[in-house]
Amino acid sequence: MYSGPRYESIHIERSRLRVTFTNVGTGLLARDKDGYAHGFALASADGKFVWAQAQMDGANVIVSSDAVQAPVAVRYDRGNTPDGNLFNNEGLYAVPFRTGAASRVIDAR
Repeated sequence: MYSGPRYESIHIERSRLRVTFTNVGTGLLARDKDGYAHGFALASADGKFVWAQAQMDGANVIVSSDAVQAPVAVRYDRGNTPDGNLFNNEGLYAVPFRTGAASRVIDAR
């Protein structure tokens, strides 16, 4: 593996987003005692991001928030105080990203 998990695509599933990653190696890992991924935020059509809950599902992360009923964009580990804890099982950190409403990557480092 040359890098940690990298954003590939999103799929809207009603009030949640399924985020698919490449470079997952043998799987995704959230370094948290409860197994939840931190650092994800969702936005609706108004473009305002709010913190969200995230759970791993194979090579995907399911992201949702009670405050966003119709999500159109997601970001991971962005801002002045990033707290992301998503890795692949090989120990490589997930690459921060932000998508736009059209599910294209606006910025990935």
